[in-house]
Amino acid sequence: MSGSAQTMGLHVYLLQDNLANRVWWKRNDQGDSWQLAQVDLETTGPFKIIFEGRRGTTDQSDVAIDDVSLHRGRCADQTEKPLDPSVDITTTPPVPTTFRPEPPATARPEVSNLPSVEGGAVAPHPICNLDCDFERDLCSFDQLLTDVFDWTRHSGSTPTAMTGPSADHTTGSGHYLYIEANGVSNGDTARLLSAECSDPGPQCLQFWYHMSGSAQTMGLHVYLLQDNLANRVWWKRNDQGDSWQLAQVDLETTGPFKIIFEGRRGTTDQSDVAIDDVSLHRGRCADQTEKPLDPSVDITTTPPVPTTFRPEPPATARPEVSNLPSVEGGAVAPHPICNLDCDFERDLCSFDQLLTDVFDWTRHSGSTPTAMTGPSADHTTGSGHYLYIEANGVSNGDTARLLSAECSDPGPQCLQFWYHMSGSAQTMGLHVYILQDNLANGVWWKRNDQGDSWQLAQVDLRTTGPFKIIFEGRRGTTDQSDVAIDDVSLHRGSCAVKALSCQKNSHFTPCISPCQPTCKQLQGPPNCHADEECIQGCVCDDGFVLREGVCVPFQHCGCVDSSGKKYHLKESWYTENCSQKCKCDEDDGVGEIECGDEEMCDGDDVCLLNEAGNYFCKSTEFSECSINRDPEYRTFDKMKHEFKGRNSYVLVQTTGLSKNQPDVYIEAFNGIANQDNSDNIHCDNSNKEEQLEDGRKSDSDEDSDEDSDDDSDDDDDDNACMQLRGIKIRVYNHTVEFRKNRKLVLDGRSAHAPVSPAGGLRILERSSLICLKTDFGLSVEFDGESRAEIILPHTYKRRVGGLCGNFDGKKNNDMVKSDGKQAESVKEFGESWRVMEERRNIT
Repeated sequence: MSGSAQTMGLHVYLLQDNLANRVWWKRNDQGDSWQLAQVDLETTGPFKIIFEGRRGTTDQSDVAIDDVSLHRGRCADQTEKPLDPSVDITTTPPVPTTFRPEPPATARPEVSNLPSVEGGAVAPHPICNLDCDFERDLCSFDQLLTDVFDWTRHSGSTPTAMTGPSADHTTGSGHYLYIEANGVSNGDTARLLSAECSDPGPQCLQFWYHMSGSAQTMGLHVYLLQDNLANRVWWKRNDQGDSWQLAQVDLETTGPFKIIFEGRRGTTDQSDVAIDDVSLHRGRCADQTEKPLDPSVDITTTPPVPTTFRPEPPATARPEVSNLPSVEGGAVAPHPICNLDCDFERDLCSFDQLLTDVFDWTRHSGSTPTAMTGPSADHTTGSGHYLYIEANGVSNGDTARLLSAECSDPGPQCLQFWYHMSGSAQTMGLHVYILQDNLANGVWWKRNDQGDSWQLAQVDLRTTGPFKIIFEGRRGTTDQSDVAIDDVSLHRGSCAVKALSCQKNSHFTPCISPCQPTCKQLQGPPNCHADEECIQGCVCDDGFVLREGVCVPFQHCGCVDSSGKKYHLKESWYTENCSQKCKCDEDDGVGEIECGDEEMCDGDDVCLLNEAGNYFCKSTEFSECSINRDPEYRTFDKMKHEFKGRNSYVLVQTTGLSKNQPDVYIEAFNGIANQDNSDNIHCDNSNKEEQLEDGRKSDSDEDSDEDSDDDSDDDDDDNACMQLRGIKIRVYNHTVEFRKNRKLVLDGRSAHAPVSPAGGLRILERSSLICLKTDFGLSVEFDGESRAEIILPHTYKRRVGGLCGNFDGKKNNDMVKSDGKQAESVKEFGESWRVMEERRNIT
């Protein structure tokens, strides 16, 4: 086993009494050399051995075996070194065992309209009729029970756009089979099994297929099943063009055989695979020299030959279980004919593990081995056994199936069981199927986390004859996907809504919310939705929560703050805007909230809000943008420019923020320089034309009134020297304006610092500056004349634009205009950020 692929594997199973138990396995790379494996087998009768190779995540997953031998006794007793495999080893023929009985081959009426060829029709098969155009039904084909989903018989275009055929192949207005990719996952398969054909010798399988879609890994595989071995004889992967294609496959058969068509769902739902006009002919395909005729002739088929998937043990009466879930007024009467009841305390009762799935259900007591998933105890007694699927060692989407004994009691039935589905994995699931007339129909299912408690399920079954029940557990995206069942029972009649006998501090409800909290998950299961389907059962009374199957006072599990939010014992959190840090302390097993006196985050930490709506402090770096009275701009990325404009301009405008990141908008008001400050302003007319070409406005020696902030186009204003006169900030749904002489306007009204209009937003005066500060790290300072400084945390990198630059760490590309394009000059850059609205008078 040498290769870089993940999940490639080699498994060995011991098959006896129709049960396959894994006795040895390896996963992933084991080195570029042959390794010796010795496996002790405990056998009690006839047995077989299964070697299973598993393809990994890439094609670098070739697994090989060689020199297989079987010796009587234990491996430890084989003291000799392994023999040279060149020595002849003689073994007796294996004891014959049968995976499943198959019906005898049945001659079917000849079909006169098989796809024909120029010069005459291809002769129909003299013994076996597997021909089908799917116009009426599936002919002699059956859906396999042990795959993930079924082939669909359809006419016209498939529901999903950009994939699948638009019409059948036979007539253009008839039916075909296809796999519907919506509702299933990448790699899921649907399998179609033919009736048996008992005609050894060369055969030619012919069919038409359609594979069109952009999905990767979608596929169509054909297997020849004989002697209980399925060998792949043909396959195609990915897009094969938007047209029907002819496939002809030579089969070498040595006895009775069947054919399997397997469709595989790809990476997206654009992976509908279709087949039509299947036919089987005696002889080689090369001998069928004629081209297929137009198959528009009517095709007549007879009903399919019944097939049986595998033998199952007969239903066996077992001792009654006395502790099945009861209802008020007494215990539920046992089924008068079929006893499928089981609490798994001794064994699997009348249930069996299916051979044709990937892994088995495990009978267990206590907590499952994997943390943060599975029950902590069984449902029956709290100290007994239950069944669950162990997610370690298997892959996403792998299934384990449990099959009941047969029940021959037609009419309404009520299946009742308890299930536990707790874990963070996606796509983990529990499905229940009723199997009758060789068809398995889904009657109940749940996906993903359902809470850390046992839940009651009651399923009404409508049966018309003998039937069986299948429980299917599905492994999710991670190993936190242990699914468990317990206390299964079957009752004659419908599932009437009856009030269960509930334990202390709990009550019965016909609808338990899927977001029901538990001691481990005080907020309810992750990703739960209150509008999902509810079930009936027992819930804890108000003020109580479920802990290990018992309803306890909430304070034994955590704390509740004044807003009703719940916290686990020893959990710490910040209050709104990180104003205080609190903790749910445990005192004699009871939770009590303790909050410190310190405010805000420490040092250079900023206060942020996560996706769950909880505040936290995060350490980060900061960068500043400054505007001096020349004017001279220095961007966050330290690029200097001297844009001179006489309007309002955007300094900072956020874009592309994450969900809980506050918006920031900062605008500069430019005006005519004050006469009082003319000594500090360097307005130079000597190189006016050059400045104009560079995008900077020329200066003027003329004095201006300190209140002249209008948008006049007079020649006097055109020659005036411009400078920063005020700043407007919009943050936390408030508008703050810093004006001349450090005047403050808050939401359109005059105000005085210090003031805090919102949690996490403060305005104060410090020395000769007026300042705005937020909890998330924004700081704006203005001297009341012509200087300002803006500080942003690096959590806003690459999320801003304006005259302060794009804040991406590269100063050579800071002149990005408001349309996202690079400016050719400072003037073009500045004017692109001009605020296109009527100027306000800044005084």
